[in-house]
Amino acid sequence: MTERKDTLSHGWKSFYEAAKNISHFQKKLILTGFSSFVFIVVVISGSLYLLHSKPPKTLAKEHAASNSFDIDFLHTPEIITKLKNGKNNKANLKARFSLEVSSKDAKERVYKKMHLIANNLQKRLSAYSAKDLRKKHGIEKVRQELLDKINAITKPVKIKQIFIKDFLIN
Repeated sequence: MTERKDTLSHGWKSFYEAAKNISHFQKKLILTGFSSFVFIVVVISGSLYLLHSKPPKTLAKEHAASNSFDIDFLHTPEIITKLKNGKNNKANLKARFSLEVSSKDAKERVYKKMHLIANNLQKRLSAYSAKDLRKKHGIEKVRQELLDKINAITKPVKIKQIFIKDFLIN
């Protein structure tokens, strides 16, 4: 047993002597290499952890998951009408709209009245001239008037917004 201790202590002595013989530059080089290796291992393991962890919920997913913020849209059929004539100007209008409602129940109620809505939209749009609709604020004015007309038809359900999908004057 004593031989073994001597052998062990002799092994440590030779390691110490070898370390003493290494120059200061070589020690810095070994330390830098070891710290670089540790840094690379930490970066790679952190990257792998982030890649395999569950992705965070996005605002859109949270918005879609929330029942209080459900938004539904109804789309009107294509409305084709002749516009009011100015001076021998024949103009036609082709338009489609999207209606924003706040719930599935409201969407079903409004959908049942879609034929009335489409007829009133066509009637109201035919009262405009192409010149009126081409003005800077003409379409916005029409959009607001159409929203008021539709809300009158769909009472007690309120349409939040009307969006113009297509609006072609030819």
